[in-house]
Amino acid sequence: MIGAAAGWLLGVLLAADCRRCPTLPSDPDLDQARAGLSEAYSQVALCAPCEDSILSKAAQAIVAGPRESLPDPVALQHAIQEAGGGDPSPRAMLLSARDPKALARDLDQQWRPQATDEIVGLGLARTMGGVRLVVLAAERKVSVDPLPARIPVGAEVRISGALLGVLHSPSVYIEGPNGMVAQIKAALSGSRFSARFEPNETGSYAVEVLGQGPRGPEVVFLKSIAVGRASTDDLPPREEPAGPDDDAAVLDQINRERLRYGAPALSPDPRLARVAQAYARELRELGIFAHVSPLSGDLKARLRRVGYPFRSAAENLAQGPTALQAQALAANSPAHRRAMLDPEYTRCGIGLSRAIAGGGSTDVLLVEVFALEGP
Repeated sequence: MIGAAAGWLLGVLLAADCRRCPTLPSDPDLDQARAGLSEAYSQVALCAPCEDSILSKAAQAIVAGPRESLPDPVALQHAIQEAGGGDPSPRAMLLSARDPKALARDLDQQWRPQATDEIVGLGLARTMGGVRLVVLAAERKVSVDPLPARIPVGAEVRISGALLGVLHSPSVYIEGPNGMVAQIKAALSGSRFSARFEPNETGSYAVEVLGQGPRGPEVVFLKSIAVGRASTDDLPPREEPAGPDDDAAVLDQINRERLRYGAPALSPDPRLARVAQAYARELRELGIFAHVSPLSGDLKARLRRVGYPFRSAAENLAQGPTALQAQALAANSPAHRRAMLDPEYTRCGIGLSRAIAGGGSTDVLLVEVFALEGP
């Protein structure tokens, strides 16, 4: 336990070392939540992240809505896009308490700070029974110039920005209304990138940016653009199939999508499943989420280590409250969807690792391995 004097000194050192955040409008109830959040970070010797206007706008829209629980991961992405952002995978928590003071105490006790938390959004709503708070936290790894929310058919869309931190080699993917994915050529200048495309049909287009880092490729930006009379305002309801939430259910969802777009169904492969399951456990034990591990390397190294002969292979990673919601999140990413629908692959292995996340919710880490077997 840290003594009072040591705790005060730690607070002074943190305050001196932390970035300065913009001054925010004061709200008595929200200020108590901010204090609880700041305390949670200071207790683990971390600087509290700065509040971000886009994440806060999304958090406020969520907490003011009719739902009594957090939206599923795909709907959460949609809420952030509606707020004008493109953060692909924020952490989220919903808390309810009888009053702001109790809410701040619960936030201090239940929120699990991470060193990668760079920005945060807070949304608060007063209810008949007390107060509700939504917290969103993210690490922003790219700066993307504003994209239009709606354009006419045939108008040019310019995607430009810069990767942040250690990421390099940006790539841009587009998913059209027909569900098919294409990678578009990007002009590079240092960390900056620029790409363009002209949508030729009415519908919703997804724009995704990836960056390469020490641990492999990372999705850093995802946003939808409405073309023509199409709308991105309303997200179609997602219903998970009744039955087990397991590897067989995930593969069934993948094969349904493949057959829908003319790709042959994948056959389950026990050897690939063992590789995927071992890697899901490894990621959980290491506390990382990456395609390249300091223990087992990349996918090709993992396959070669077990003697699996392959001509080509790909790997999808996703995380969600259930296995099927994690799969839906992967399918909502153009780059992941491209691997999932690739007609070249014939075999698949699924790995799942389950754990209890903050607030007692379930967290499922999903690993999908696709391969074309052969020398």
